[in-house]
Amino acid sequence: MSFKNAKLWFIVFVFVLAFIFRLLFGLLAPPNRSGNDQQQTYLIGLKAYTTNTWPYFGPDTIEPTSTVTYQSQIPGALEGVLIAGALKIWSDPMAPYVLLNILTFSSFLFFGWYCSRRITGIPPWFIYTSLFFAPWDLHVTTQIHNLSFGAVGSLLFFIGFVESTPVLTGRILPFNLANALMGFAFFWILQFHLSWVLFAVLIVGSFILQIKNHKVYGVVFFFLGALPTFSFILPTYLKYGFQVASDSSGLLVHFNFYNFKDFFTVLARYLSFACSEMPRWIGDHTPDRKAFLMSAWWLLIPCLFLLVAGWIQVLLLIFLWFKRDEANPQWRWMKLLTAGIFLMIWTSFCFTARQPDAHRYYLIFPFVFYYSFLCWRFLVASLFWKRMACVFIFATIFFQVGYVSYYANLNNLPHWTSNYLADKDKIKEAIKNKNYQLLAERWPFSLY
Repeated sequence: MSFKNAKLWFIVFVFVLAFIFRLLFGLLAPPNRSGNDQQQTYLIGLKAYTTNTWPYFGPDTIEPTSTVTYQSQIPGALEGVLIAGALKIWSDPMAPYVLLNILTFSSFLFFGWYCSRRITGIPPWFIYTSLFFAPWDLHVTTQIHNLSFGAVGSLLFFIGFVESTPVLTGRILPFNLANALMGFAFFWILQFHLSWVLFAVLIVGSFILQIKNHKVYGVVFFFLGALPTFSFILPTYLKYGFQVASDSSGLLVHFNFYNFKDFFTVLARYLSFACSEMPRWIGDHTPDRKAFLMSAWWLLIPCLFLLVAGWIQVLLLIFLWFKRDEANPQWRWMKLLTAGIFLMIWTSFCFTARQPDAHRYYLIFPFVFYYSFLCWRFLVASLFWKRMACVFIFATIFFQVGYVSYYANLNNLPHWTSNYLADKDKIKEAIKNKNYQLLAERWPFSLY
């Protein structure tokens, strides 16, 4: 075997190993703040599978405000079809997790490949390991949840958007294909999360620039690419009407001063998508986090290191925004785009009753990651930062492996367990008896 072939097989082996780890992480790691949401997400597909019905609606939206709790469902069958389809292929509780991780892992591979092609000076191993093991990506995109499925669309959307926008494109993908990919991804995202409105604004911006560059036909390919994913929404509108399927007016308010003053909080959360934000994932509150670290004492040092590293990363991403790089035209446009998206997010929260929690705009994370990779270009020339990058990646992998190993230990399960381990026996019975209610009941307000 030649050296080139040996290197290729080694890379494949590493990727397979990373996929297996991410799958096990999704099966064994406990949920963070959204355990019931994960069960209800699984239940949508399980209901479709056991009753052989069309899942007209996807994720549930429950928003408590100062006056009333707003409840609704996102129109579209894609979430239910994916989960039910996985169960039809393999009638095992693990099947939807396998499908989800295949989708998310493949999307990260595609996004990592794109970043490697566009950004010179950053080693591919750093790009891929950052994507596969970053706290937000690993904890969110490996477990059954609407954000997990939505992340697939947001990764595809980023590539389609950048490649179809004249001032941003690297001509990695054909222009028509990029527009089709953007259309496909947008109607994918629309069925999983209310943050689709952010992507709609970006689409309008891309279309304006395309038309100014005399590329009107790009809009046609956008809608052609959108047809497959839009077809999963159309039955909902035909059956329930547009008003019932899309009403979210209950979340709109006049100017919200409390969200307005959270400018720096929203900024830190926004940038943290590409950083090692560890506290959020080891417990909801400080006592929970202390209890975890006291119990898993061998993770204390890497956790503290990653905690400090995460703060430094956010500060660096802010500081490097002001750096000039005339030799790289995409730097100017991408940093302006990154800032513009942040201002759009912050402004949107100034007119809603929703709190500016990070998960509400998580799906915009590919833009932050790409910006962060552009920033790290300025540091790789330094031997110190190269060594720190290696230490950082090692600490991240060590912590994540230790974290999931801790919860894989049966002695720790009564403390806090994963949805898969908690529900798999009920799901088996539900599959066997064709009765989704053996797992749980759907929300009383749900239309499906």
